[in-house]
Amino acid sequence: MRRLILGIALGTALAIAGLGALGWLRAPLVAPVGGGAVPAAVVPQAAVVDQALADAKKTGKAVPITLTFSERDLTLAAAAYFPQTISGATLTDPQVRLGTGQIVLECAAAVSIFRTTAVVVATPLASDGLVRVRIDSATVAGLVVPDAVRAGLAGQLDQAIASGLPPGLAVTTVTVANKTLTVQGTANP
Repeated sequence: MRRLILGIALGTALAIAGLGALGWLRAPLVAPVGGGAVPAAVVPQAAVVDQALADAKKTGKAVPITLTFSERDLTLAAAAYFPQTISGATLTDPQVRLGTGQIVLECAAAVSIFRTTAVVVATPLASDGLVRVRIDSATVAGLVVPDAVRAGLAGQLDQAIASGLPPGLAVTTVTVANKTLTVQGTANP
């Protein structure tokens, strides 16, 4: 069960601020299915980050960055990482919904002949120039994942995110509102 939840949480991390697939991370948390390419839905956002970092280095001045993602953008980006099979459970059909301040990832989960739904609700936060993840709830087949597991997963995700941010990039705000995720930051020289 713990590995199943880890897989779901990793999928959530991909949705949060476009991490990995959307250009904020240089190495994705898990490999995309069918290859390592950045999903086409988010190539323009990755290019914005790369250009801002290059401009900051060239000019010696900080360059502000604002990236905006729709539910569709995030669902398409997450889809590149599914299906995932973790401990015999296959996760498919990720759907990302953006509520006020929260990201909800729903996906189908199948174990043997049993089919159910896995749901993770997370809040993205900016702290100390990094994106942090607070997993507010996680359920599989309607069963709540224990608080200790959620806290441990959030810590693992925070560590993975921090280690993957390119040097010189500082995240200042992450906002979820009106079915849109907005990430603001600064590319520093």
